[in-house]
Amino acid sequence: SAGGVDVDAAAAKDVNIAGGQVALVSKDDAASAISLTANIGTSETIVVTNTQGTSNSAITLTSSAGGITAAVADEKDLTLGNAAADAYLKVAASATAGNEDVRIVNTNGTDEAAIALTSSAGGVDVDAAAAKDVNIAGGQVALVSKDNAASAISLTTNIGLSETIVVTNTQGTTDGIDDAGAIELSAAAGGIGLAWSDSKDLWAEGGRAVITANEDAADAIKLHADAGTSQTINLVNDAGTNAAAIALTSTAGGVTISTASSSATSVNGNLTGTSTNTSANTGAISGFDASLNAATLSSNSYTLVASDNGKVVTIDNNTTAATVVIPTGLGDGFNCLIVQKGNHQTTISPVSGSVTIANRSSETKTAAQYAVISIINIGSETYIVSGDTGS
Repeated sequence: SAGGVDVDAAAAKDVNIAGGQVALVSKDDAASAISLTANIGTSETIVVTNTQGTSNSAITLTSSAGGITAAVADEKDLTLGNAAADAYLKVAASATAGNEDVRIVNTNGTDEAAIALTSSAGGVDVDAAAAKDVNIAGGQVALVSKDNAASAISLTTNIGLSETIVVTNTQGTTDGIDDAGAIELSAAAGGIGLAWSDSKDLWAEGGRAVITANEDAADAIKLHADAGTSQTINLVNDAGTNAAAIALTSTAGGVTISTASSSATSVNGNLTGTSTNTSANTGAISGFDASLNAATLSSNSYTLVASDNGKVVTIDNNTTAATVVIPTGLGDGFNCLIVQKGNHQTTISPVSGSVTIANRSSETKTAAQYAVISIINIGSETYIVSGDTGS
């Protein structure tokens, strides 16, 4: 009642306690109130075994008011798992930082939740060191939000200038079509916004680029630059050789090109219009103003240049006769109007031996002041001169 009880067997002999229930109950409010200690040699173990119990709590460690601590020496493992060692939680303690890790392993489980991290009322935080990776690999990887909030799913980098976010599908071959693709961005009920720095580019490159609008509305597809006077919108095809290398097609409606009243619409190359209606010239090209070129004469002469194609060239040499020279190389189909502004005649003169001028009256001069004549290259450096001609 007042002293202790000491059970002490020889080092090579056992202390065996057997019976119905074996209860060790401490009466001392002290640290190590019940203690199992092995302290003789490196081969010692402490084993708690339940051979036949099948309950999920066949061995139970319960701390009703306090915690439970399991600690191992560095370079040793703390393992919680099954007897087959194919499902376990292992803490590999080590004094070497690179060797220390915590592993949760399920080797044989086939359930979709073979390993589950569940926080019913709180969150789950996965936080790795700045220079280390968070690696998630498996069959399908699904990130599903349960919060009806902005940024419900967010991928954010915010550490330094070299950071990038990369979404890569290395082997998927699904072509991009409506609601499908090797990488798909889909907003079933809302829109998709792409925003980037004003000084940086949005670059999209691949096979074909198809943008299709499903809304029956004005500006269904819109390219809009509104930041400053230096902005341009440029459609470039630098390899296609087809006559329709860039095509603007309106199957049911028209095509409108509008510019500011003080600006011009420039077309380099041939501009053609084809009617698609037998009762009206719906394909006609209209509303274009010809550019004026007030020719600067040198020694009473002006030589046409390729940029005069489609222009109105005015000649004003006061009362002194002038000459307009047609050189080689202006191109088949070259055409322009010559307007005689001065009170004199202007002679249309070919480059000797290389250019041929044809006129049904064999006239190669303007008739007089305010005469208008046309010059048209019909091919093989042959030019038709017609209009208000004279001799």
